[in-house]
Amino acid sequence: MSAENPHKPIQSIPPTAQTRYFRIELRGQVDQGWMAAFDPISFSSNGRVTVIAVLADQAGLRGILNRLWDLNLDILSVGEIALPAVPNGVK
Repeated sequence: MSAENPHKPIQSIPPTAQTRYFRIELRGQVDQGWMAAFDPISFSSNGRVTVIAVLADQAGLRGILNRLWDLNLDILSVGEIALPAVPNGVK
């Protein structure tokens, strides 16, 4: 009887452990200095809603949401961003 490899190959990592892009909407104008702590891919605000896009796995996303909670920011929505495929790695 052969011993099984206790480590899963990368292809079988569950989706929750993979890094993905998320869009987070916050109520109101949020200071851009605060947002730098979240290392956002993008940041925008129209005065009523602030939107940040971040790259994170599930644990990282939870950390970001916890920090937003600690800052007493009102989270309106969180969603995964589906980015278009880039053919042959060309941008």
